[in-house]
Amino acid sequence: MRAVTSGEMVAHPLSGAIGLVLNLEIDSVGIVMLSDTKNLRSGDSIVRMFDTLSINVDPFMLGNVFDVTGKLLNASSLFNGKELIH
Repeated sequence: MRAVTSGEMVAHPLSGAIGLVLNLEIDSVGIVMLSDTKNLRSGDSIVRMFDTLSINVDPFMLGNVFDVTGKLLNASSLFNGKELIH
């Protein structure tokens, strides 16, 4: 993976799994996967997202639980008076 930077987000093109680049070595890149990895295998290709990890924050998010990708985890909650569909 050429020119990737530490802290950059990457994605698996087939599964849509998102990861964060942490370790840059001469012959490998260490990535922490932030979403479902059951369909990933060592050596799979990934693509750069050309962005750092970020989540838009809204005051209506208070009182709800989200994962690191911004997906609502307490699905029974209401978001801004309406059910949040992610």
